Amino acid sequence: MLLDGPLVLGRDCDGLILVDQQVSRRHTSLEPLDGGILVTDLDSSNGTEVNGKVIESAVVARAGDLIVVGTTLVSINTTDGPHRQDRHDQPTVMVQSHDTDLQP
Repeated sequence: MLLDGPLVLGRDCDGLILVDQQVSRRHTSLEPLDGGILVTDLDSSNGTEVNGKVIESAVVARAGDLIVVGTTLVSINTTDGPHRQDRHDQPTVMVQSHDTDLQP
């Protein structure tokens, strides 16, 4: 999914709904930056990991980095390439979970 604005991940939020009992209602915020994504834990019960480390404050994740929210894995990519010239280097996220639903 192309990340063109701030997105909250959680079990009960106005962003990406994750059906994961280890995820808080409003767990993590992702915000696109030039060349990366600002990852902020929203005082979740189980924390947010970036590349295997629990984050204590907001951190910038870049292409290839892995974010863990509960038991859900979020990977960061960019839209760089010949087919995406109009959106060069905009971050994208891939969510890997068994039960994920996107709220409009």
